Amino acid sequence: MFGFYITADVSIETLLTIRDELRDSIDSAPFISRCAYFSLYVIVTSFSLPGALIMTLLGGAFFGLYWGTLLVSFASSIGATIAFLFSRRFLQNWVQRCYPTEMKTINTELKKDGALYLFGLRMVPVIPFFVVNMVMGVTRIHVLTFYITSQLAMFSATILFVFAGTQLSQINNMDDLLSPTNFMLFVLLGFFPLATKKAMSVYKNHRRRR
Repeated sequence: MFGFYITADVSIETLLTIRDELRDSIDSAPFISRCAYFSLYVIVTSFSLPGALIMTLLGGAFFGLYWGTLLVSFASSIGATIAFLFSRRFLQNWVQRCYPTEMKTINTELKKDGALYLFGLRMVPVIPFFVVNMVMGVTRIHVLTFYITSQLAMFSATILFVFAGTQLSQINNMDDLLSPTNFMLFVLLGFFPLATKKAMSVYKNHRRRR
């Protein structure tokens, strides 16, 4: 047990040192840093690479709530749309072969609810983010509808995770990591998908009864 805490402390110290060095570099060239971060985020989401969540947290940690939210919101939406267009142009047969179940589900729901279904998928990630991008690319949904709906639907989660990143920037030891504020934030992050799923279900049921 004692050995675990030593290792954790050493790891935290190392991470804090790296964080502070990166922050100094970003502060010395804010515009270039934002452009580099934005470009990297677009690349990650365009090619469906792992790490988007970590990059979102880093956006909050290094750029704050305002700039972090702005950068992540547009970068994630643009990257998703690039993946969408690439799938539409080059991957139709491959996507239909690899994701037949998802294709059937999405086509059925799109006929019933249109863009509202995409909104729900973005709010409650039942199907992985990158799969939604590729599968939506082989449907008939308009690219502008895809972009606007995706950005609006992901905005609330973007704010929440960027805010979580801002809290990471204030951590100086293990006690800070396990503070009541961070604990409540972790709980909120866990309950957010459940709450949005319930809200979307209630809204869709109400809409269908009208």
